[in-house]
Amino acid sequence: MISTGPGSKIKGLAWLAVSLCVGAALALGVPFLARHIPWSVEKRLASVPNGLPEIQVCDQGTHKEAAALFEKAVQRIYPVYPSDKEFPIQIKVIRGHTVNAFAFLGGQIFVYEGLLKQTESAEELVGILAHEIEHVRRRHIMQGVFVRLMTVGTLKLVFTGSGTMDPKLVGMLLNMHFSREQEQEADEGALQRLHDAKVDVAGFQNFFQRAENSTELPTILSDHPGNDARAQLAARFRVAPSVPIMSKADWTLVKSMCQ
Repeated sequence: MISTGPGSKIKGLAWLAVSLCVGAALALGVPFLARHIPWSVEKRLASVPNGLPEIQVCDQGTHKEAAALFEKAVQRIYPVYPSDKEFPIQIKVIRGHTVNAFAFLGGQIFVYEGLLKQTESAEELVGILAHEIEHVRRRHIMQGVFVRLMTVGTLKLVFTGSGTMDPKLVGMLLNMHFSREQEQEADEGALQRLHDAKVDVAGFQNFFQRAENSTELPTILSDHPGNDARAQLAARFRVAPSVPIMSKADWTLVKSMCQ
């Protein structure tokens, strides 16, 4: 006998909603849907329980001068455009030897101290940060949510922000592998941002070239385009004059902010 009680009707409506969302994604495209989710919804999703796991942010109060210089570097590339105000960004340096940086929901960007120590100039780091900022602005993270976990629970989180974060969703977001197309979009957007901010794009190119030539492939290179393709892309943006962000001595001080 088929149940027709209230519970079955609710489940039926829920799966109908899922089907409609999947159908809309197929018809309109996931990027289109992700771009049109209000930023307030993504911020709410980022704050739900069991979201971002516990991380240890470097104590900026202990190294105030280094923290101020780090903020000076960030301000060279964000905000740059009026539209940046639509996507508020927070960038924090966290403890860990991993040579990586990652963007999370709600404009949160985290830089491991391992990556900070590998950079040789402010231009190198802001090139990487510009790349992560473009992932946020282009809603690549929300695209990942739609593509990988189109479930009732996830949809409930996306559209209402209620409940708790599914551990599988958290793991996916923290270990997100962007597509080559998304990485190229982020690269192009980052290089344009650096160009418009009068930051030398050679820092962006030099870091990745040095990392690619290292004996151990850093985490940050796992899904990025090859250095040859990036070098050709960067060459298009090296014609404009640039203004140094800070001296090497100041950047050496910044690199010690987690010690």
